[in-house]
Amino acid sequence: LIVTERNQLDSPELGIELASALLKLYPKDYKIERMIEILANLEVFNAIVAGEDPRRIAQDWQPQLDEFLKVRARYLLY
Repeated sequence: LIVTERNQLDSPELGIELASALLKLYPKDYKIERMIEILANLEVFNAIVAGEDPRRIAQDWQPQLDEFLKVRARYLLY
């Protein structure tokens, strides 16, 4: 992968897409249980394992992300 517009890349969503695709393509070889260490989010991990649509998984965390960005904005200095 070559990223040409890093500000446009949603890397968490890309990670979910890649993990979902690898699990679907290589269910016996892909070590999905190691993803929990990276994710640190059991809900997202379970959704990937259940075969849920990666785009829907990403949409589910959007409300919490929006709230975090509001709080974060108050602390940005520049």
